[in-house]
Amino acid sequence: MEAMVPDVTPLDLAHVVAVLDMNGSVQVTLKEFTAMLDEGSKTASAVQDRTDGVQVVATLEDYLVQNEGMMRKYFKQVDPNKLGVLRHGDIAQLVRQIPGMDASESKFILSFLYLCGRRDGNLNFDTLLEAVRGFGLKRDEELAYEEVSAWKAEAARLAAELEQATVLRRVEVDLLKFQHSQQQQQQQQQRGRQGVQQEQQAELGSQRVQDQLVGAGGGRGGSGGSSSGASGARDIGYGRGKSSAGSRERNSTAENVAQELAERSGAAAAAVAQVGVSGAAGVQEPALQQEPADQGGGAAVMQEPALQQEPAEQGGGAAAPLRDASGDALAHESVKQGCGGAAEQGGVGMEVGGSKHGGDVTEPRQQQQQLQQQQEVQQRLQQ
Repeated sequence: MEAMVPDVTPLDLAHVVAVLDMNGSVQVTLKEFTAMLDEGSKTASAVQDRTDGVQVVATLEDYLVQNEGMMRKYFKQVDPNKLGVLRHGDIAQLVRQIPGMDASESKFILSFLYLCGRRDGNLNFDTLLEAVRGFGLKRDEELAYEEVSAWKAEAARLAAELEQATVLRRVEVDLLKFQHSQQQQQQQQQRGRQGVQQEQQAELGSQRVQDQLVGAGGGRGGSGGSSSGASGARDIGYGRGKSSAGSRERNSTAENVAQELAERSGAAAAAVAQVGVSGAAGVQEPALQQEPADQGGGAAVMQEPALQQEPAEQGGGAAAPLRDASGDALAHESVKQGCGGAAEQGGVGMEVGGSKHGGDVTEPRQQQQQLQQQQEVQQRLQQ
């Protein structure tokens, strides 16, 4: 050993000798030497890893505790100095004497004491008992360290997963916010397009109404001077966009106006007939005064020239018909006249007949009355 390992220590030599000579014969065979080489490294690894030999060390601890008094005496007896300190070889001899412990278990105990004891190999009873008890405590500490290490690794893994989940959640929240903002923008754009469409539709509707009003005003302007009340009512657009109830109400008003005009026409015809009777009796009709203007805005009636009575014919009989200053005869007859001049309404109007001389001259007074009646009809229709 000294030739092969120059730096070998006395403890190293004592341990090798103790392991090789487990039977205490102070002789080493080739078989024991070969077995020591094969088992030495395995035993040392088991002691360092604390994976095996726990039960063996526990057995040694129980034996030392149960036989503490005897073991203390043994330490003093074996120690040459009577101090109770044993060398590594003496410890090997003590271990071989423990009941129920075989050679492999004894080698494990010697290897344990060799690795964890003093480097000089000298141990007393207290040091030996402390080393044996420390084997289990060391194992517990190592197990606890391993468990703590495993817990730390698991905690680190969970922290990494949590951090990753947090990042993913943050990305998800950002994505949801982006989608929400996109939806809001789309809704605002859609509302804007709808507003533009509504404005365009409103402008089109307003343009149509203006066109209809312009067309209705043009129709009234084109036919107001020459058409009667019925044509003016049609151009104004009684039926356009109005309800049927409003149309019926206006038609009823027009019929009332037509009836009133018919009554006035009848009164005018009766007046003309009365004038004819007065002429036949030889009474001259007094001159007509100018009538005041109608309150509704109608034109004033012009003063009619005085009527002259022709002398009666020599043959006798009735007096000649009345004539105006130009010599034309007056005549009257009933005619059918509608609202504003339409014959279908059944109103009675005045018409000028031809004179004796063949001239077709309209009587001024009747013409003024007709104009006044037409103006009243148009005013009522407009109202």
